[in-house]
Amino acid sequence: RTNLPMFLHSRAAHVDFFRILKAARLETGPENDARAAPPCVVHSFDGTAAEAADLLSLPGVYIGLNGCSLRSSDSLEVVNEIPLDRLMLETDAPWCGIKNTHPGKPFVTSAWETRDKKKLFKALEQAETDGDAAAVAAEEALLRSVTVKDRCEPCHIAQVAEVLAAARGEDPRDVAEACRANARRVFFAGEDQFDDD
Repeated sequence: RTNLPMFLHSRAAHVDFFRILKAARLETGPENDARAAPPCVVHSFDGTAAEAADLLSLPGVYIGLNGCSLRSSDSLEVVNEIPLDRLMLETDAPWCGIKNTHPGKPFVTSAWETRDKKKLFKALEQAETDGDAAAVAAEEALLRSVTVKDRCEPCHIAQVAEVLAAARGEDPRDVAEACRANARRVFFAGEDQFDDD
């Protein structure tokens, strides 16, 4: 065994998933010490409060939420049942962004300019063909500063934090920082490479 953290996905299979996960976690480690099992994240969780409670009854299990996890009013209620110290933020980019049809969309305050990058790449190609260094530099800078239209990108994790915070009645910065600490604990345990910036 590698003892590395696991990233797990379950879709419409909770009973089987939980049975297998519980058995695996209880048989892991010296003398069946479940606390010795590596941590895991149940990715893109969109289950019920009862399913979340099942998962959270196992030590070292975190629940990852993204836009797909927050697409119904029921899901906004479920997030209140997940302790902040067991929560992870995700984008699942390029999929699973917060959509205009999601009930949490009104809570989104961050935004990025979006563009059709195919058009931008054509403009860049033309500037390169024309040998126009200033135009090339301008097009490259524009490409770095915008997101692709209708695609979830890593920066959109802020929107997931905003929706979660609003649903939970918490400050988005507090949610983001707690989830950042969780990610460090799970994926970078024992590493001193991070500063507090």
